[in-house]
Amino acid sequence: MRFHGRTASAAVVISGALLGALGSAAPAQASGAWNEWGLGSYHAGLDGTAGSSDVTLGGFACGGWSARLFYVQLVRSDGTKIRSTKSWAADGTYQYQTFYGATSPGTTYYVRWYGQDSNENNGFPAKCSGAGFDS
Repeated sequence: MRFHGRTASAAVVISGALLGALGSAAPAQASGAWNEWGLGSYHAGLDGTAGSSDVTLGGFACGGWSARLFYVQLVRSDGTKIRSTKSWAADGTYQYQTFYGATSPGTTYYVRWYGQDSNENNGFPAKCSGAGFDS
């Protein structure tokens, strides 16, 4: 696995089964990568390989710093942006969005996490965050 980005904190890979643990049905062939970080306004995660053409992107952000919103972006390992989620509240709640036909099985992707102010401007830190994908 490669690590992308300029985050100062170490990324921790969380099993793709996290979706199943939170009540979403994760398919048996699911693969991907999940990450958690400390303080920051931008993070990039570890590589993960798509297991199907459908992908669920998700993440969270803790409140308590200047980030009021966050969003997650799926990026192919060559740097090509694939999909971005809508912006969600930085309230510690895990949020997910599914995109159908967005990925190619066997292709490697990673996620970018962005903290935002209430006007959806990037560059605002959250004291903790996480993001990942299942495919």
